[in-house]
Amino acid sequence: MATEMADALSSLQAHLHNCTKQGDGVLSKALMAEGLSKLGRSADGSCQVFLALSLPGRGLRDVSLLSGRYIHLQSLELHYNKLKSLSALTVMPHLLYLNVAHNEIKELLDFNAPFALREVDASFNQICKIPDLSAHQSLEKLVLDCNSIHKITGLQECHRLCHLAMANNQVEEICGLDDLPLKHLDLSRNKIKKIGNMGTLKSLTHLDLSGNKIQTLEGLQDYMLLGHINVEDNDVTELADVEYLRHLVLLRELNMKRNPLQDHTDYRLSVLFKLPRLTDLDAVRVSPDEKVKTSLSSSLMSIYPSIHISIISLICPSTYSITHPPTCLSIQLSVVHS
Repeated sequence: MATEMADALSSLQAHLHNCTKQGDGVLSKALMAEGLSKLGRSADGSCQVFLALSLPGRGLRDVSLLSGRYIHLQSLELHYNKLKSLSALTVMPHLLYLNVAHNEIKELLDFNAPFALREVDASFNQICKIPDLSAHQSLEKLVLDCNSIHKITGLQECHRLCHLAMANNQVEEICGLDDLPLKHLDLSRNKIKKIGNMGTLKSLTHLDLSGNKIQTLEGLQDYMLLGHINVEDNDVTELADVEYLRHLVLLRELNMKRNPLQDHTDYRLSVLFKLPRLTDLDAVRVSPDEKVKTSLSSSLMSIYPSIHISIISLICPSTYSITHPPTCLSIQLSVVHS
């Protein structure tokens, strides 16, 4: 298997080398012919045109052939090349989707990008700063993973932006996101120490802050639409921080793996007791047995509010299931009078 993988990798590298050697990294008409697809009508309906161009992994350094000649393109895929600039894309008024991941680009959208541009993937480049993107008010998805960005800027006027991914950058503070309609925010593997400055992100449903330096979950309590939170590999220590999530009634998936709070006794059941609506905790599905334990704990606490009850063990018949509940349970309790 290892030999086959090595041979496949060698073949791919040879193919990329040949492509670069044959055209010296310059986009030719022959390559264009290979990559064009999706025949359709022009915007004014006057003629048939190609609407998509896909040329990944061709070792391209120069795509000046595109300048002003393919104005009808709506989708452009140039990932896994060696581009340093996108200036040749200036005259593409109908472009909706742009993928330039895995290149050598240093400036994001350094061309007169079309107003209607909706989705951009510029991950795995050399971008250090997000410029003012106020001209791109139709932008809905922006992927900037694996760059060298230190601060979130330039997005204030992107009033349709609902998906922002900036994993593996150098961001130290959450900022510059005021009033954006974000539903999906990925700031994983940065240098963030505190959750904050997200007070206006009321549409947020998916949040990934894994791989940072966050010490508390305070700041998440006001995002009532959150259904997925990932804070894996941070520095959250106190189990009491789970209380900040207690009123997030739509929260179903929570990942807190590789945080110090996992060292607490009965960590998993304690979290499920506080957050009984969870379906997945730490990337593990909540079992029926765990649901019964937490449900019983909650019921007993409501009957005896002056004591702390922890279900140590719950022995159910082997045939137990949600549809066939047991007729009797053996419960071992730990009771601590307050």
